[in-house]
Amino acid sequence: MLIAQRNFRSVIRTLTAVAACNLAATAPALAGFKDGRVETEVGDLKVRLDGRFMYDGLLDSSLPAADENNADWRRARLGLRLNWDNDWRFRASADTLDDEVSLRDLRVEYRGWPVHLALGRMQEPFGMSENESSNNLGLMERPLATVLGPDFSTGVRANTRGKNWGLTMGVFGPDIAGLKITNDDENADESINARATYRPLRTRQVLLHLGASVSHRETEGGVRFNSRPESTLLSGLNISHPRIEDADQYGLYGLEFALRNGPRLLKAEYIAADVDRDLGAAAQFDGYYVEGSWALTGERRRYSVRNGVFGGIDPKRPVTDGGLGAWEIAARYSRLNLRDADIDLDGDIDGEDGEVTSLGLNWYPVRNARVMVNALRISEIGGSSTDKENAVQIRAQFFF
Repeated sequence: MLIAQRNFRSVIRTLTAVAACNLAATAPALAGFKDGRVETEVGDLKVRLDGRFMYDGLLDSSLPAADENNADWRRARLGLRLNWDNDWRFRASADTLDDEVSLRDLRVEYRGWPVHLALGRMQEPFGMSENESSNNLGLMERPLATVLGPDFSTGVRANTRGKNWGLTMGVFGPDIAGLKITNDDENADESINARATYRPLRTRQVLLHLGASVSHRETEGGVRFNSRPESTLLSGLNISHPRIEDADQYGLYGLEFALRNGPRLLKAEYIAADVDRDLGAAAQFDGYYVEGSWALTGERRRYSVRNGVFGGIDPKRPVTDGGLGAWEIAARYSRLNLRDADIDLDGDIDGEDGEVTSLGLNWYPVRNARVMVNALRISEIGGSSTDKENAVQIRAQFFF
């Protein structure tokens, strides 16, 4: 189903208006808008407001109209960052969708030692894609396999680095330090995580990244993985499996690879879940993806050794300087296997298998804005049937 051109123009106008209102509201109290940031300094204290606004539209789909949502906000997030004497950091952010405020991030960090310490609600250290900012993704959504990995949780995290390596470890769960920051923390897994990354090769043109993650998790509510296939606008497709009620612990394992050659970037990850069961054999699920991107205008994505992730695109010639901005193409194949041939979870019902092939075109008019267009080919395999669907979606994004 096609969105009329006037509807998409409305999307762009709405996004621009939201960004302008936020900047106008903060301007009197802050020093200014510099390099895409709203920030000021008071002595040794640096104050920064941040936000990200992403509005998605469905341009075309092979699904019935009842299973489509033509346009919707993907993210509308506001946050505050404090930096005291470059040693103490505080960060808070919340989503503001659906007339509700949902806390996303709330943590305090100490960076005065070689080992940085953090306490609060934050992203668990597992995997490359999950630890990259949604502002910097090459395609609109993260790959299927990341549904196996953890999200934001409350706990304690330690991070350190060497010249070419980074290491992050954390302990998370509702009983860690007595912290229960959100309602989700009541039912969250208790986990111990570690992620190690290594940069064995770095030249002026080429960079090689390798990484591995592990997580041991204990749960009281059973285990279930459920993924919407790389689009929040399509409700008719879900790749999932029945809840494993007799499971109280499971392990996650991940491997990472990335190669950057100038403006070209190739990434791949493999993630596996091993779910222990009280009444039967362990359930084993896995997934992987291979993703490539190429900045046609010559920009390259920055790399953080400490965090083992790639950053975003900074246009060499933004439209504000009379240029055409930055242009990037991206492609990905991702697969998720939630079918374990050795177990029968619920009578004759087993999990599902799915794959998504994506093509993307990104335009960055300035550093903190972009427009993304993605074409998806989705396959959902459940039992003896296979559903194949196509979709084309677009995103307008602004962040600061």
